[in-house]
Amino acid sequence: MKISLLAILLSSTLLSKEINIISVEYPPYMEAAREDQGMAPRFIHAAMEGSGVDIKIQFYPVKRAFKKFLESESLILATMRVIPPGEYRMLPITKVKSNIFGMKDKKVLKKIAYERGLYKIKNLLKGKGYIPTEMVNYPAGIKMLLADRIDGIQAVELTMRHFISKEVDQRKNYIVTRKQPSYEDHAGLIVKKEHAHLLEPLIAGFKRLQRRGEDHKILKPELEKFAKDDTEFYLLDVSAPNVVQILKT
Repeated sequence: MKISLLAILLSSTLLSKEINIISVEYPPYMEAAREDQGMAPRFIHAAMEGSGVDIKIQFYPVKRAFKKFLESESLILATMRVIPPGEYRMLPITKVKSNIFGMKDKKVLKKIAYERGLYKIKNLLKGKGYIPTEMVNYPAGIKMLLADRIDGIQAVELTMRHFISKEVDQRKNYIVTRKQPSYEDHAGLIVKKEHAHLLEPLIAGFKRLQRRGEDHKILKPELEKFAKDDTEFYLLDVSAPNVVQILKT
C-alpha cells in the first residue's frame, strides 16, 4: 500500500512538471503582446494540453534571452541560425526564410542592418561583402531604412512583412525583397545537449497534435496572412522519426 501511494505521488509530481521556455520576439511566430503569444507558442500550448505539464514562456531581447538560456536549464524558442556556439537539440515547429529588404529604387545595397545581438548574422553579412549595421529591432530598422540611413535590412521574411504592415509611413509600400532567399532556417524549441530530456514531453505532444490532424490547422491561418502563395514551404511533419535535429554551432 505504501509503495502504491509513493508511486502515485511520484507520478503526480512528474505530471505537474513545469517547463520554462525563453523566447525572442519574431511576430507572427512569437509575439509577447498577443494573448496567445504567437503561432509557435499557440502550437506548443495546444500540443501540451491535458498533459499535466505546465508551459511557461517568457520573452526577452535577443542578447538577454541568449544569456538566460545559456545559464539555465530551459529551452529557447528561436531559429537555428542565431543561436550562440554550442551543441544543441532542436524540435522544429515551422520553417523560416530570411532575406534582405530594401527600397525598390535603391540601386546599390551596401549598408545592411541586422538585429542587435545576432553576431552570426553580422558575420554572414560581412562575409558577403556588406557593411553590417546594428539595429535595435525591426521597427527601428524600418525607420532607418525610410530615412536612408541604411540600404537594407537582413530580416526574417514573415516578421518583416508583419512590421511593414504596421508602419504608418506610406513609403513602406516601396520596401521590397531585394535578395531572396539569403538563407532558409527553422523556428522551434532549442535546448542544450545536456538538457535534451526537456524535449521528451514536447515530442510526445507534437506527435499527438499531428495524429489528430491539428498541427497544420494551427499554423496555416497565420501563415496565409503573410505567405498566401507559399504556405506549404513553412509546414513540417512533426511526427517524422528524425524530428529532433542535432545542432553544432
